[in-house]
Amino acid sequence: MIVSKFFKILTGLLVFSGIVFIALPYLNPKPAQVEAPIIEITLEEEVVGLDTSAKLIDYLNEHFAIENRKDEKTYTPQEFFQKKSGGEKDFSMFIMHVLDLHDFEVAIMTYKLSSEETHTVTIFRDIDLPKYIFLTNDSVNMTAHGWSFEDLFQTEEKRLGEEIVEYKLFSPGSENLIVDEWTKRK
Repeated sequence: MIVSKFFKILTGLLVFSGIVFIALPYLNPKPAQVEAPIIEITLEEEVVGLDTSAKLIDYLNEHFAIENRKDEKTYTPQEFFQKKSGGEKDFSMFIMHVLDLHDFEVAIMTYKLSSEETHTVTIFRDIDLPKYIFLTNDSVNMTAHGWSFEDLFQTEEKRLGEEIVEYKLFSPGSENLIVDEWTKRK
C-alpha cells in the first residue's frame, strides 16, 4: 500500500510537472516589444540650422523631391516640410520663409517667357551679392545674377534660351503665389 501511494504521488507529480512545463511559456510571457519613439523634428527646429543659403540648398537637395506641380495653390512652408516634395512655387515659398527667418532680404519672382511658360525663382541678398535660387528637373541650384532685375532676366534667358516678357514679385508673408497682374519687362 505504501508503494502504491508512493506511485500515485509520483504519478501525480509527474503529470503536474508535465502540465507546468507545457504551460510555463504561457505563464511567463516574453516582455512586450516596445518600439522606440519616433522623434519628429518641427519645422521651426529644423530651420534654425539652415542659416546660410548653401546649407539650405544642400538640405533641400538631400531631403526633398522636385515635382512637376503646376497647381495654383502653393503649399505653406509647413505643408511642404511635411510632404518633402513640391514644385517651383512650393520650393520658393519654403526658401523665402527660411531665409526671411534668418533676416535675409528675400522675395519671390514669377516670370513669364515668350512661350507663355512660367517659372518661379527666389531672389535674395546673400552677404554682399544678389543671388537667386532656381530649380532644374533634378536639383535646387543657386547663382549670382548681378545688381538689377535686368541682370537676373539676362541670366535666366541665357540658362533657358528664351526671352522673359513679364514678371511678378512676391514679398515675405505672401500667402499664395497667384499672379493677379503681370509687370511688363521694360
